[in-house]
Amino acid sequence: MFSNTTTQHIEDLKLVSALSKAVDESCDINDTAQVSLFERFMSHSGPKEEPLGILPIKGHARGEDIAIAVIECMDKHHIPLDKIVSISTDEAKSMTGVRKEFFAILKEKINHEILVYHCIIHQEALCVQTFPNEICKVMELMITIINSILAKALNYHQFKEFLFEMESEYTDLVLNNNVRWLSRGKF
Repeated sequence: MFSNTTTQHIEDLKLVSALSKAVDESCDINDTAQVSLFERFMSHSGPKEEPLGILPIKGHARGEDIAIAVIECMDKHHIPLDKIVSISTDEAKSMTGVRKEFFAILKEKINHEILVYHCIIHQEALCVQTFPNEICKVMELMITIINSILAKALNYHQFKEFLFEMESEYTDLVLNNNVRWLSRGKF
């Protein structure tokens, strides 16, 4: 079933006239660099957001290594790069540089201008940093409490059980952390 879904997804991508790409570089549990690719596009059945793959990065996680992995993935599935109209990333230096970085290499391969966006999750986290000091103190306290519950398995399981017993609308907590501004003033 998974291979059928993947095949159908790739066939949909071949038919669309434009697609938006979300690219995120991270490390797995073994500290191996990898890139997650998501595609947003309008198919015959409506708007879709689907993962295209998680690509291991050979060598360093430099912008050119990320670009080569993304281009190879697109070529492997016979999806033309010219269909890309926008890209969303965390805007790390490896993504936004001028010469050998991801955007620069990708712009060389694409025959038109592409829109570049800062990841929405990072935008929300950065927006919170502009809140008044009183709200920030309350948020810091809440984050400390939530993270202390999530840090120990027993506390976490007891808290989830408490939420279940109280018939709460929410059934889980989200781990919180700070996000730094990585785009060097280019946003």
